[in-house]
Amino acid sequence: MTRMTSAEQLRSRLLGHRPSDVVWGWVGPLAMAFVGGLLRFWSLGRPDQLVFDETYYVKQGVSMLEYGVEMRVPDSLKKPDELFTNGTPDVFGTEGDLVVHPPVGKWVIAFGEWLFGAASSFGWRFSPNAPPASLPGARRSVPGRGWGCARGGGSPVCAWAWPQGRSGRGCSSSCPSGS
Repeated sequence: MTRMTSAEQLRSRLLGHRPSDVVWGWVGPLAMAFVGGLLRFWSLGRPDQLVFDETYYVKQGVSMLEYGVEMRVPDSLKKPDELFTNGTPDVFGTEGDLVVHPPVGKWVIAFGEWLFGAASSFGWRFSPNAPPASLPGARRSVPGRGWGCARGGGSPVCAWAWPQGRSGRGCSSSCPSGS
C-alpha cells in the first residue's frame, strides 16, 4: 500500500471518500439517454405531412441534397406539399430560391432525409431531434463525474438547485456512500 502525500491526505480529509463506481457512472447516464431518446422519437413521424415551417425547410433540405442549393418551387405547381409527402419529392423548378436562413439547419434536415428517404416524415424530423435526445444522459453524467458521485450526482435537484449541498462538497445527500 502506498503512502499518501500531505496534499492527498488533506484532500481526503476535506472531501471524504469519492466513489469511482464505473458501472453506475455509465449505466445511469446511458439509461437516461435511452429514456430521453424513447420519449423524443416516439411517434416522431406523426403527422405524416408537412407542418408549419417544415413546408419550407424540408423541401429545401431535399433541394440541398439534389442540387447543392435551395431551389424554388414554381408558383404554377398546385399543392406541392401534398405531392411531396405522397412520394414525389422533385417539386422544384429551374430557379434558385430566395435564401432567408443559413443552410446549416437545412443540411441537418437533409441528412435525415438522406438516411430515411425524402418522403419519410420520420426522416426529416430525425436529425434535428437526435442530438437533444442524448442530453438527459449527459446532464446526469457531467455533475456526477464532477462531484465524484456516480450514482446520485446527476439528480436534478442536486445539479441545479443545491449545487454545493449542506456539506459544501457537492450533493452529499443523493450519493449512497455519503460523500
